[in-house]
Amino acid sequence: MKLFFKNTDLAHFFTLKEYPFFYSTYYANKNPYFLTPFKKKLLNLISEDLNKAYKFLSASPKKNYQYQLLKEEISILLNNLPKSQILDIKVPFYAPKALKAKKLYLTSLYEIYQTDFNKATQNLSTALKIFKQKKHYFECGLCYISLAKVYKICGCFDITYTLLQEAEKIYKTQCYSPSLIAEIKANYGLNELIYENYDNAVSYLKEALDLCQKHNFLTIKANIINWQTLIYLIKNDTDKALKTLQSIKEPNPLPKATKLFKYELLSRIYKQQKKYSNSLKNIDLGLKLAQELKNEQEIFELSYLKADIYFIQNELKKAKSILTKLIKQKHSPNLFIFKANAYTLLGLIAIKENDLPRAKNLFKASLDLENSKSRQKAIAIDYNNLAYISQKQGNKQEANSYLKLALEIAQEINDDDLINYLQNKTS
Repeated sequence: MKLFFKNTDLAHFFTLKEYPFFYSTYYANKNPYFLTPFKKKLLNLISEDLNKAYKFLSASPKKNYQYQLLKEEISILLNNLPKSQILDIKVPFYAPKALKAKKLYLTSLYEIYQTDFNKATQNLSTALKIFKQKKHYFECGLCYISLAKVYKICGCFDITYTLLQEAEKIYKTQCYSPSLIAEIKANYGLNELIYENYDNAVSYLKEALDLCQKHNFLTIKANIINWQTLIYLIKNDTDKALKTLQSIKEPNPLPKATKLFKYELLSRIYKQQKKYSNSLKNIDLGLKLAQELKNEQEIFELSYLKADIYFIQNELKKAKSILTKLIKQKHSPNLFIFKANAYTLLGLIAIKENDLPRAKNLFKASLDLENSKSRQKAIAIDYNNLAYISQKQGNKQEANSYLKLALEIAQEINDDDLINYLQNKTS
């Protein structure tokens, strides 16, 4: 298959290739007679095996910006985003606009990883404008998907949906790509999951799964099965969650990020089933991958989960060691890491150790952090914990004051279970 020449059969190519794969409208539109023998070999090698192409580029003494951009894009597709060197690549003023846009697009992916969403949005918007001018539709779709990811992280779900629709339109009408359509359908499902529309979420994920089965896209299929498992786990159907997760037929090798999510899901399923040794085993497997990927959020989540299991098993010393380390570590303020959870669990440990003054200080520290993030339910729970401490210390007036505050917040967020619980306590 002459992937990058004008006689490329895009429809055939896109139905055979599972994302992530390398495709470039810029090189596809190039006349093959103007390509150097090195570039011809490289581009055809990329279409066969990304790993071989990356090694081929790494071994080459050629250092111009075009080869650097190609190498960086391959590296990102191979899940090496934490090691990205895109910021070091200097694209000259005379470079083709499409390659300038490519640099902006790759830079934005690194900025999303670094949680610099303002810069990422600016670079994606500029890149999208250039790709539209050049009619590079495949790349336009990628920009829409990446913008949707940013807005989803920022909680703007309506905008996320609109951007995904734009991408879907491109991959249905301009360059049919079932793997990317499957990814978009799955993202629709994840959006519905946020609104707790579980039936809609399952429906979208099934559409995505059907496309994957039709074209034998094993990696995307594994990701979708992970997300289906998450829905059953949220609904507390751990048997169905485990059965669904065990249906994954792993391609060789399964991407590390996919495998990491699978380990996290398994650890949570086994925790709910009170199979703590199985849960800890999967946590350790997940932590190893999270450290390799330098995924701070997963390292925090899995470490906290491990501490929670030790707390349940009354291994308080082990739990305290993990939680203290999590609190001391510095993280990006944009990461979805809630150190307040660690303070709360340390407070519960202090209660078990009958150190009520320390427990009270820890719950207050948690309350300050929750207030800064406006997590209303968590704030109500902290007030409830403080009420418990006050009551144990014999200060009934203070306890009632805290319970009143907790109940007011529970009523504001219409959490019926929490309202009933607090009303029973106050009565």
